[in-house]
Amino acid sequence: MTAVLDNVSANAQPDARSAGPAGQVNCLASYRRFRTNDREYAETETAKLLSPHRLQVSNAADELGAALSWASLGAISVYLFNYHSAVSIDRPAHHDYMTVVTPLSGHVIVRHRKQEFITRPHQVQAAVSWGDSMHMELSANCAVLLMRAEIAALTEALRTLAPEAEGPLRFKSAAA
Repeated sequence: MTAVLDNVSANAQPDARSAGPAGQVNCLASYRRFRTNDREYAETETAKLLSPHRLQVSNAADELGAALSWASLGAISVYLFNYHSAVSIDRPAHHDYMTVVTPLSGHVIVRHRKQEFITRPHQVQAAVSWGDSMHMELSANCAVLLMRAEIAALTEALRTLAPEAEGPLRFKSAAA
């Protein structure tokens, strides 16, 4: 069995939730939170699930075509974002989670802690630590899988694995 994601193409039809070839399971099909062209609505609804941020459409004449699917597994959450138009997202500093940004189509430029990463499908992902603010630029027709992990849960797991570890858990932002 192969797990696949819901609407990995930003151009997918709104009701494209059917399973793929034999043996594939559509993981986020029943976790769709919204599909909208309203920038304010997309920003507000995403902030309820992830964090406060500012969403800007790069070209006001473009149709936003935003969609979000979300599943929470407690301390770990998985988000699938789709945008038809190019957008930028600015998130203020926070201290409670880290993220992994994985583009499935298009590309994402991530700026965090005076570093810039360009992430691309099947090539580069970005791990973004807690702390400073973050800026992302998503290309048009971009689909992004984002994994959010709570720092408290990661710290607890690390202390279980390495009881001698001292001080707060820190991550270095990086692309791989």
